[in-house]
Amino acid sequence: MKIVLDTNILVSAFAVGGNPARILDLVVNGEVDGATSEHLISELTRILGAKFEFDGQQVSRIENIIRTTFTVVESNGSPPAISRDPDDDHVLELAKSAEANFIVSGDKDLLILGRYLGISITTAKDFLAEITDTIG
Repeated sequence: MKIVLDTNILVSAFAVGGNPARILDLVVNGEVDGATSEHLISELTRILGAKFEFDGQQVSRIENIIRTTFTVVESNGSPPAISRDPDDDHVLELAKSAEANFIVSGDKDLLILGRYLGISITTAKDFLAEITDTIG
């Protein structure tokens, strides 16, 4: 199973914990395959430094975790104009290029779509509920 974690989920995983951190642990432990992009890594490191005041060493360590546990996927094309928020279209293109099964997000503009090309778009809580039986 391959998942794309939207930036808001990764930020929450590192800054807050909870369900996003549990999902991140699934990727880090190899129970679920994670896919990301240079765009999302850049967005994550920028937000953690600017909004959450993580220092350079913390941000570097987090970037290393992402790069060593997620597959960094290059886009197969330009993002489609699908979401109500054009900034979210990159996540959709990433999931398509990565052949992901799930996009996990807290973004209402993505969640309202529900599915995209057979890829389920869901919250962290709903993702964990859905896969509990699959990964034990």
